[in-house]
Amino acid sequence: MRENCRKEVIRRALKFSKKFDPDIEEKINPAYQYIIQTGHQPVFFHPGIWIKNIFLNELLKSPLLEKSLGLNIILDNDICKDLNLSFPALSSNGNLIVEEISFLSSTLTPNLPFEEHPCPSLELIAKFTRDVIRGLKPLESENKDILNNFKNFARCLENSSHFCSQNYKESNLGEFLSLARRFYEQEIEPAYLEIPFSQICDGDEFLSFFLEIIKNIKSFSEIYNKKLDEYRKLFKIRNRAHPSPNLMIKENFIEVPFWIWREGDQRRKIFILNEEEKNYLYNDSYGKIFLIE
Repeated sequence: MRENCRKEVIRRALKFSKKFDPDIEEKINPAYQYIIQTGHQPVFFHPGIWIKNIFLNELLKSPLLEKSLGLNIILDNDICKDLNLSFPALSSNGNLIVEEISFLSSTLTPNLPFEEHPCPSLELIAKFTRDVIRGLKPLESENKDILNNFKNFARCLENSSHFCSQNYKESNLGEFLSLARRFYEQEIEPAYLEIPFSQICDGDEFLSFFLEIIKNIKSFSEIYNKKLDEYRKLFKIRNRAHPSPNLMIKENFIEVPFWIWREGDQRRKIFILNEEEKNYLYNDSYGKIFLIE
C-alpha cells in the first residue's frame, strides 16, 4: 500500500504542477528513488518557513541527490484563521515598527479550511496592494527593494487570480495563495512538485489508510497516545496540546485522528462509536455517519 500511495501521490502532484509549469516533467528525474518532502499551510510565508522550499530546491540541484524528487504538500485542509501580512513601517514619530494588514479577515467564514474558501476577487487584491504600498511608501527613500519586492509579489497575486479563474473550475484560496508563491519563486527556477493535501485525500490509497486505522482504532489510539506522552516527557513539554492532543478514549467512544466537514460547514472531530456490538463512524453534529463492517 505504501508504494502504491507514493506512486499515486506523485502522479497527482505531477498533474497538478503541470497546470502552472508545463515543463515541470523535464525538471524531475522519472527514475527517482527517494522523495524529499516539505509542506506548510498556504499562508504568507515568513523567511523561516520559505527557507524550506528554497532549501529543497537547492538540494535537488546536487548531483548527490540526482535520484531524488522534491515534493511540497499544500496543507489546505487546515483552518484559515486569518491572513495577515507583516511588514516594516514608520510610526508617526518616525520610529521603525512592524505593521500588519489583513488580506481577507472581513470576508472569512470562521473555522473553514483553506480548500473551502473561494479565490479572492481582483478588487480585494487591489485594495490589499494599495494598503500595503501606502504603508511601505515612507521607507522607499531608505530601501527601494522592499517596495519593489512587494510590487512584484502583488503582480504574482494578480497573475494567480487570473490563472485560477482560467484553469480551474472551482479554484480555492489554498490554490490561489500557493500559486502566487510559486510565481514569486520563478527566479530560483523551482524544480519540485506541489500538491494540495485535499487531492491526496481523494485517492483510494488514502481511503485504505483511513480504513486501516479506524478498523484497528482501539490499539491505534492506545499506541498513538502512549507515543505522544513519551515525546512530551522526553522533551519536558507540559502543554498537552503539543505536538498534538491525545485522542479521547472512553468505554464505547474513541476519537479518530481525522477531520470531517460538509461543504460550507466548520471542520469537526470524528469518533468511533460502539453501540450494540457495532461500530459506527460518528460525529456529535452529524450523528452516525456509516457502519464499519
